[in-house]
Amino acid sequence: MKKGEVWLFEYILNSKWRSPFVKLIGATDYNERNNPFHVAATTNHESTNQVVKLLVEAYKEEFPNWDVSDIFALPWFAKNKANEGPLHLAIQNQHEELALDLLKLHQADDINELLDYYVPEHTTLFQAIENNCPQVAEHILSRLDEDTWSKYLKDSFDGRNIMHLVPMLTNEKFGTWLVNEVPEFITQKDVNGQSAWDKAYEIGPAWFIKAVLEKDPTVFNSAPLVWTKACEKGHVSALCAFINHNPGAFRDLCIEHKDSPLHHIRLPNLTGYEEFLQITRMKDLINLQDSKGVTPLHKAIQNGDLFLTETLLSLDKIIYDIEDDGNVSAIDLLAQECDDKQSWDRMCKRIGLDPRIKTTYFQSKTNLLDVRNSLFVVAALLATITFTAGFTLPGGFNQDTGEALLAKEAAFLVFLISDTLALFFSMLVLICLIWSMVYDSSKSLVLIDKSMVLLRVALNCTLLAFMTGVYIVVAPKSLWAAIVIIVIIGALIGISVNKNLLYDVLDKLIPSPHKKPRDRIRQVELGISSDQIHLLNTRGENSNEDSQNASQRKEDLDAVV
Repeated sequence: MKKGEVWLFEYILNSKWRSPFVKLIGATDYNERNNPFHVAATTNHESTNQVVKLLVEAYKEEFPNWDVSDIFALPWFAKNKANEGPLHLAIQNQHEELALDLLKLHQADDINELLDYYVPEHTTLFQAIENNCPQVAEHILSRLDEDTWSKYLKDSFDGRNIMHLVPMLTNEKFGTWLVNEVPEFITQKDVNGQSAWDKAYEIGPAWFIKAVLEKDPTVFNSAPLVWTKACEKGHVSALCAFINHNPGAFRDLCIEHKDSPLHHIRLPNLTGYEEFLQITRMKDLINLQDSKGVTPLHKAIQNGDLFLTETLLSLDKIIYDIEDDGNVSAIDLLAQECDDKQSWDRMCKRIGLDPRIKTTYFQSKTNLLDVRNSLFVVAALLATITFTAGFTLPGGFNQDTGEALLAKEAAFLVFLISDTLALFFSMLVLICLIWSMVYDSSKSLVLIDKSMVLLRVALNCTLLAFMTGVYIVVAPKSLWAAIVIIVIIGALIGISVNKNLLYDVLDKLIPSPHKKPRDRIRQVELGISSDQIHLLNTRGENSNEDSQNASQRKEDLDAVV
């Protein structure tokens, strides 16, 4: 039997020993209680199927009164000590042709009786799927009634169904067929609360996810954050299959639930992360904050993921000074890591970033050349103005002695000091900008950032010098005009101190005639939370509704006229 010697069986069955030999077909050994059909099911010889057919035909001829419904008496369905029939052993050894032949020996229309014979009832079908026997599974499913097939497709003990087995299949065609055949089991959960849809992201079969979404697109929103498991396991292809189904909807889903793949992804190298960020819409989420205000950069640093941190810091749109709910920014965490670990410090030097440097106006991603040129022009102009004002003093000079006529006036002294300070700070800005051209990028950034502070001081000192200079020459003749000038210039100095105050004042004084719709992706890139986005959208909707109502009232009025 194990060697597949067909000729020997043919010889015996055609000899005088046929009858006693056939009676031995149902005999079992003493240890495992296996009969010849059990042995045949575990044999890898090509001619095994032919031997089995000879034995079956011989048995039928020897026992003409055999009944197909009498499963207990038929040797090809007999169970061994492990409660396994030849059918199960054939499936386990992936002898699919033999398993099909054994199934076809059960000629009754209803296959339920055969499946019920092997306890538990789902065993046969589950084994066919687990061992990649698609023809066996298709044959069984085709002979089951959909109204009663639940107990054969589901394990009553642990709650698993056949769809839990599909993600582990290597035969994609077979797996896709099962998805299309029994889609109702995709999202059913076992006793551990896990469905086949959940399991797929732990294992990572992209073909299964694609097949499910093509069959039932509603599954996309049934478990909106199930893809986080694929990220944690590094199954990028599975995540891509989910995203590619609807990239725009996935982006909106991440914004709505305050979560992104970048908060969970685990990859082994820098190249993997660089390729990961090329996934559609992934770069739109690099500054997304989760429910605790944590960005992907925060998370990467907290997890000690050096490669992801370097990849994110290399992006132009990354914002590393966004603070979480604990008022801690990613750059603060990075500075601490650089102090504690030399590898992190080397990484920062490699990309030209010093996290220990704190700036107010500019980041390391800023185009320093353009900023330097702009500041240089403004500082030079202020230096020229204040230098000239120092030799054209208000009130003039004594023609005989050359002394300033108003030198003892308090307002004149304020003018002189403020003009001197304006010249001092504007020249200091020029000096800082000149030296910034020869320092490394980190120190240049600091000098340029400080130059912005000094330039603001120089501007305010220039305004103060102008205000006091005008007061000196105008107040004696027209006090009210001098007061008006002081109020105007003083207000200008006041609103220029804070950029937000300046913006709010200008927005109130000169409202925009048509405001552009807000870009949600741009808001995420800037670190605006979803609650803020919702508030902004609500305001926009209310504004649009008011506008529509006004337009409708106008149309009604025109109709009346």
